[in-house]
Amino acid sequence: MGQIAKDIIKGRCCQLCCVYFKEEHGYPVVCKDCYSDMDKEEKKNYQLAKHKEL
Repeated sequence: MGQIAKDIIKGRCCQLCCVYFKEEHGYPVVCKDCYSDMDKEEKKNYQLAKHKEL
């Protein structure tokens, strides 16, 4: 497994666009921009990040 894949799994970066966060979440998340681009049904499948982006 590559480093970016590990970072996505640990919640260090957005699982869709790979932007990094200031703090690790501990689980896969998506950034605010990616989340806002999703429709209501898609949002059910993703967790919104709680920490700010770098």
